[in-house]
Amino acid sequence: MFEFIKIEGHKGIIEEGFKEVAESIISTVSRKPPEIKVIKETPKTTIVDFTMSNLPIIAKVHKYPFLSGMRRISKSKKAFQAFQHLKVLGANSPRPLAILDKRRYGLLRESWYVTEKVSNTEKLDWYFTKWFLGSNAPHGKWKRRLIQDLAQLIALLHTKGIYHNDLKASNILVQGKESDCELFLIDLEGVKFNICVSKRRRLKNLAQIIVSMDNLFTKPDTYRFLITYCNECKERDVHTYIKRVEGLVQKKKERKKKNNVP
Repeated sequence: MFEFIKIEGHKGIIEEGFKEVAESIISTVSRKPPEIKVIKETPKTTIVDFTMSNLPIIAKVHKYPFLSGMRRISKSKKAFQAFQHLKVLGANSPRPLAILDKRRYGLLRESWYVTEKVSNTEKLDWYFTKWFLGSNAPHGKWKRRLIQDLAQLIALLHTKGIYHNDLKASNILVQGKESDCELFLIDLEGVKFNICVSKRRRLKNLAQIIVSMDNLFTKPDTYRFLITYCNECKERDVHTYIKRVEGLVQKKKERKKKNNVP
C-alpha cells in the first residue's frame, strides 16, 4: 500500500511505513556523502546505491531541462506504472518505495524513483562472464535453462502487450544459481504497455539482447534463445524469423563499430 507525501517541494507516493526514511533521502542524496555509491551521473540522470535504516536502496533521479519539463507524466511515474503491469504478469522488478516529482510553475524539474535493492543480483552479461566462461564453467544445463527463461520472459512481455524500449543485458538482473535463477527487469521508464507489439519491435528487442551480450552467447546459445522465443510466441516460420534477427544484429554491430561504441 502507498500513501501520499510532500517532502521539500517534492510530491508523490511512498510505501506505507517508509515515511521517516523518505524524508531524509533527498537531502542525503543531494549531499552525496562517502557512504553513497554513485552508479551513474549525467546532466539528466543520477543513480545512487546506499543503505538507510538498514534498508539497501537504489534511487534514480531524473532531471528535466526547461522545455522537457512540460511533460504531464514523469519518467518515475511511467516506471511505476510499468512495475504494476509487470507485477500482474508475475514478472519481477525491484520493489518501488517512493515515486516523487518536483515541479516549478507547473514544469517538471526532478522526478525520483526509489526502489529496494534486490540482494545478490548481477547484470545478465556480468553473470554470464562470471559463471559461464573459462575452464571452470559449470555444466551446460544451468546455462541452457537460463537462456530459455530469458526467452520465455521476453515472449511473455510481447504476447501480453508490453514492450521495453531499452531491453538489453545491463537492464536485466539475475538472482540465484542453477535451477533457482530469477530474472528482474530494471530501467522501466521506457516500457510501453497495453499495446500490440509489432514484429519490428519484437525483432528489435531480440537483437538488442544478442548485441548487448557482446559475444557471450555462442551460436548454439543464440539459436536456443530465438527458437525458444518463437515457440513461446507460436511463430510458424522460425527459420525466417531467425534470419531477420541475425540480419538486424549484424547491422547493429556494424553501426557500433562505425561509431566506435564499446
